[in-house]
Amino acid sequence: MIKKTFKPIIAILIWSFSILVNSSYASDKNEITWYRPDFPPANFVDGLMEGLGYNDQTQKFLTKNLSQYQHYNAVASYKRALHNLRFGNGCVIGLFKTKDREKYLTFSMPNLITFPNGVVFKEDDFKKFQPYINDEQFISIKKLLNNQSLVVGIADGRRYSGGIDKNLFQHQRQSNVHLRSGSNVFTDLLNMLDRNRIDYLFGFPEELEYYTSLGVLQHKMRFVPVQEMPQYEQSYIACSKNTWGEQVIADINILLKKYRSTSEYLRFYEFWLDFDSKKRHHQLSKKVLNSEVKINKEN
Repeated sequence: MIKKTFKPIIAILIWSFSILVNSSYASDKNEITWYRPDFPPANFVDGLMEGLGYNDQTQKFLTKNLSQYQHYNAVASYKRALHNLRFGNGCVIGLFKTKDREKYLTFSMPNLITFPNGVVFKEDDFKKFQPYINDEQFISIKKLLNNQSLVVGIADGRRYSGGIDKNLFQHQRQSNVHLRSGSNVFTDLLNMLDRNRIDYLFGFPEELEYYTSLGVLQHKMRFVPVQEMPQYEQSYIACSKNTWGEQVIADINILLKKYRSTSEYLRFYEFWLDFDSKKRHHQLSKKVLNSEVKINKEN
């Protein structure tokens, strides 16, 4: 008797819960929560530069052109954003695609080409580094690290990826490798370079341009891409992996196909690049992104 009594009650509870979930989803399906990490110059979440990062500008562009949605912001680290996207609806701009992330995220087509880490040194020291730079203006890390008279500053715990990490691992115990720890290591190393305490370091071109724009350095710096690194990396927009997220990404892809290789859109990232990197990025984006659109149409 007890079992018979509880069966209809359980059925009613399940039905009521499904109605609650479906009504909640219906009210949220036309809303997008954008997770925004504090990661200059990609994102500035407060202060005088708030909203001026290249991912900030990309979000504003999408918000303007996705008028069928209501848009909300949520400041969160990349780690927290990825955690939240596993369990609720939302999107984040500026992710690298991995097999693990594809299990719980729906990715857009590449929304941006970004440059990998390169070598940063003082412009006055160019002659010291010129022997390691080829005709295409790429520097060989393998050859550079063999010169133990040049001291390199390394951020402890930071992954530079690709050929940089591979060659650093082979030279990590050398006396010319200076390891630096702290909360804002790139800035610390850049200041050390500016004060002639190290000869070079590794970083992103937009990272260097941002800190240079603050006007606190005494010396002019130069960024040189690394021969052993890929020419570029592809950045993506990602949303929760469900029916809602698939629809949002489909709407985003329509915009990306039309605008992502235009000068207006490329300017969001190129604003943070030095002149040489900006020129290289513009040419590469036009070539890579346009060819990808052509391939997608053929398929």
